[in-house]
Amino acid sequence: MGTIETKYDMAKDLTVATATGKMTADDHRKWIKKYYDDATVTSLILWDVREADFSEISNQDILDHVKETKQLIADARKGGKTAVVIDKDMLGLGLSRMRESYFEMEEVPVAMRTFTNIDEAMEWLGVSEKMATIIDIDKDRKIIQRTATGDLFTERSLELVRELAMALNTHRGYNVLMDMRETGTKPEMLDLMGIASACAKLRSDPHTKIAFLIPNTEERVRFAQLFKACMEAQGFRFRQFFDRDTAIEWLSEEA
Repeated sequence: MGTIETKYDMAKDLTVATATGKMTADDHRKWIKKYYDDATVTSLILWDVREADFSEISNQDILDHVKETKQLIADARKGGKTAVVIDKDMLGLGLSRMRESYFEMEEVPVAMRTFTNIDEAMEWLGVSEKMATIIDIDKDRKIIQRTATGDLFTERSLELVRELAMALNTHRGYNVLMDMRETGTKPEMLDLMGIASACAKLRSDPHTKIAFLIPNTEERVRFAQLFKACMEAQGFRFRQFFDRDTAIEWLSEEA
């Protein structure tokens, strides 16, 4: 029989679940029920299963479990992340990757990824000691401010969406200011549509305003216009600005 030890780091909105021994589907079901029945549920979960044996768990067990729990997870952790750290044995790694596929297939609104290195898992979750958060909460004006730098390829853009969704779940009624002036990007239309669709799936408040700060260049203005069309098609209140004060003034206006 396997065991699962649970620890919480509320400052990081993180649960660490460490599984050891021979795990069964029932072991996981019991843990899930207890976890979501308790009042302490975090947006981020790190499963450390490097010392666990999955030889008694089948692909069908995993699919059944994802179907059973998807609504529970969606209600409690929409926009969250689950990282699984596993040994490099073919069975456990394959089962975890299969769970990732089932999460996507069943449209569970939580990102899941499998790692064989715990430092990489912590970095992906955004809780690595090497990483400093660059999300600022302006409580006076009720604005979540996010500054992004570097190249925004599609997967990183989706991770930014998930981060903001988690922040908005915690700060209901807030608007979003994304400072994109130090980023580089060459998006395709399908990428923009996919990012806008991901935003819609994770949206918690239809009245949320989103403002982008962008550099005043021909390429970036074109990108912003395309993305604005995608976001408006999903029902968002979205505008782009060159000037920070103007953006904050728009976000602060009463609806």
